[in-house]
Amino acid sequence: MKKPNIPDTGGKPTPGFNRAVKDNIEIITGRRGNKIDLPDLQTLTVSNPPTQAEVAALNAYVNEWGKVLIALKARLDE
Repeated sequence: MKKPNIPDTGGKPTPGFNRAVKDNIEIITGRRGNKIDLPDLQTLTVSNPPTQAEVAALNAYVNEWGKVLIALKARLDE
């Protein structure tokens, strides 16, 4: 299936392909001084039924990771 704005090269990389891949990886990983800080991994335990404090902690943790994903999406859309 042909994708818009992507030339059909018959499966062979174009001359600038390797450079473009390297540039994109550097942009995504932040090797150009724009690193996205990841939150620390946490082990969250929840009782049954969960307390309001446990739900608030889980919500805060999910929101931290959500901010990272939003920043990554914005970077990929540039």
